Amino acid sequence: MYVQECSWCYEPGDTIGVVCPNDASEVKSLLKLLGLSEVADVVCLLELLADTRKRNAAVPAHLPVKSTLFNLLRTCCEIREVPRKVCYTFLHMLCNKND
Repeated sequence: MYVQECSWCYEPGDTIGVVCPNDASEVKSLLKLLGLSEVADVVCLLELLADTRKRNAAVPAHLPVKSTLFNLLRTCCEIREVPRKVCYTFLHMLCNKND
């Protein structure tokens, strides 16, 4: 793709993100480790929890609302990046004191 061929309207200071797909074999390995291989190709819908309290909550714009788990991990998520604080906070919420 060449920028000259695009009809984008951009101004100085704008940014662009380039997301390269993850290797399919790595995604399959991750799904296997998570015990999700059997549902990897089942179509799912992404939506907010009904009891979400966060103000202006929304499904992130880069995520398709309807997709498969395999496609989400392959094309929308960086599976090799160092986990951020929000990831650890989420995992903490899933654990109990006996874990």
